Amino acid sequence: MPQTYSAGTVARIRCGSALTCVQFSTGSMQCWGLQGNNETFPPSRIYTTFDLGSRHGCGIEKSTSKIYCWGLTADGRTNAPQGSFIAVSSGAGHNCAIMSNYSIICWGFNPYVRCCMVTKSLLHSRYGQANSFDSASGLPSRTAFIKVSAGLSHTCGILKDSTSTTQGNVVCWGHDNFGQSSGSKTYSTTKFTDVSAGMQNSCGVAVSYGGQANKMLCWGNSDTGQNSPTATETWQSSS
Repeated sequence: MPQTYSAGTVARIRCGSALTCVQFSTGSMQCWGLQGNNETFPPSRIYTTFDLGSRHGCGIEKSTSKIYCWGLTADGRTNAPQGSFIAVSSGAGHNCAIMSNYSIICWGFNPYVRCCMVTKSLLHSRYGQANSFDSASGLPSRTAFIKVSAGLSHTCGILKDSTSTTQGNVVCWGHDNFGQSSGSKTYSTTKFTDVSAGMQNSCGVAVSYGGQANKMLCWGNSDTGQNSPTATETWQSSS
């Protein structure tokens, strides 16, 4: 049966696996769907943003910038880290978030290194010598992110550019059976404004590519044409 709510103007809506949530302009939320693990009962907070994964969700509280998660607790997917955050993304069984200092942290199910921090060896294998690395920590010297998207079993993010907080290079990590992670190296010199990791593919909005501004580029599994957006369209978001 269709659900009707009258709590106010809807500012954001997300559909996860077995649940749907809306965030009103006041920052409050309301959810419906499967209720076996409190999937439809987010903590009573005022949120700036939220996202939904597989039977769980996470949101950022407006007053504290803390993350609160709810729903299925399997694999630690609702064990929210401490700190101050500006963005959060929920995948099938894992989540990633960007802290106020633009560093990234991930937690949850991790069989394909989907939750691990981007390491020197990982980026080197994916993107070659184009990246610079911090020899002391073994991490890329550019580990500041402005966007992150958690998918089924991989994650993509946009690295913070030294001159901009709205665009940068895309990096992906995690499961790569269809090139949904390593395929991003095809565009290693391209600047992106948005990126989205899906089930077995990824898409991002390039600032400019092939002479076209705001072009949608995709990589990974394309068995049903999911990597072939309309060529003549311009895009603002890949979410």
